[in-house]
Formats: sequence, C-alpha cells, structure tokens
Amino acid sequence: EIVDGVQVVNSTLASGRYPDITVRAGVPVRWVVDAPRGSVNGCNYRMLIPDYGIEHTFKTGRNVIEFTPAEAGTVHYSCWMGMIRGTITVTE
Repeated sequence: EIVDGVQVVNSTLASGRYPDITVRAGVPVRWVVDAPRGSVNGCNYRMLIPDYGIEHTFKTGRNVIEFTPAEAGTVHYSCWMGMIRGTITVTE
C-alpha cells in the first residue's frame, strides 16, 4: 500500500521468526511491525539490516522502521546473533 508517496508494510513479530516482505525500489518504506505481548525475547529483540545501516530494538506494541531501497534485489536481515533471519525482496 502506498500512502502519500510512502510504501506502508504491516507485519507481526513472532518469537522465533522474522517476516519476509516485498517492497519497490526507489520508494520510501514505512515498515510497521506489531510486537504482541510475549513476542519480544532475548534473541529477536534487536534486528540488524546491514545493507541499510539499520539496527532496530523491538518493544512490545507498534514499531516503525523506515528506509528507501535504492535498487532491486534481495536484502537479508537477522537478529543480533544471526540466528533468526528474514528477507526483504526489492522489486523494480
């Protein structure tokens, strides 16, 4: 969904996995991650997206991560320990 020129992506945090998302290159992204009570733990609480220079610390409730993907491709991200992983697919 694009709102005022920004892609809005909604997902939910789970205790043992990160969501995979798909976004378009060149359009700013506002990724809204809902973290229900009990979903944040010692591994998944800090997410790293090295390609975008992002380190995000989750809190219970609404979390917003913003970035603009410059080019199409696959961006991998993980928890701070590298055990829980997810993928951002960037399309043209």
